[in-house]
Amino acid sequence: ATNRANRMLLLALRTLLRAGLTSGGIMSLSDVLAQLIDVGFRKTEAYSYDLGRTAKYFCLGLTADGPFWETAFGLMERLFGTTEGPGGKIRWRVLAGKTFVTQLICNPVFLVLLISYTTVLDGPRTLQNVMDSLRMKLWPYLRDGFVWWTFCNALNYRLVPPSRRLLASGIAGLCWSTYFSFKTCVLDREMQQQT
Repeated sequence: ATNRANRMLLLALRTLLRAGLTSGGIMSLSDVLAQLIDVGFRKTEAYSYDLGRTAKYFCLGLTADGPFWETAFGLMERLFGTTEGPGGKIRWRVLAGKTFVTQLICNPVFLVLLISYTTVLDGPRTLQNVMDSLRMKLWPYLRDGFVWWTFCNALNYRLVPPSRRLLASGIAGLCWSTYFSFKTCVLDREMQQQT
């Protein structure tokens, strides 16, 4: 029984590590793209690539994004079952349930975690700084994420087999993370100008 439990634990850890490495890679690439986009908007300012910022996004993917969503997608499968019914027909109630729970429960919890985490990594590490960052960033990310991820999750749950959902989300996440990295940089500049 102990060997079986150890194998199950190692399998779970390997799965979370794979999810974290996949997400870390995607978030790193997203940040590189966001920095290139940012350079295009700030043509008059001197700019050098910020490797530390990209490393931060890799850490976010490795330790937060990948493990969180791997776990969330697994829970969705256990709670709702597969979206494909007999004869390959879509189970619309299952699809709606997964999309609803993902958007109204998982995504807000994750955004609070992610915004708080990025704020702590960037410093200063005060509760007031985290609260200010949440006040400024949470609503725009929730609003924009609701539109983007409702569409992506509906497609993901409908068309992608469970074993490939993290990868499919990763591709959509590349677009979202590029937006997130770019938007965070813009909002951080606005917060600095207000102080």
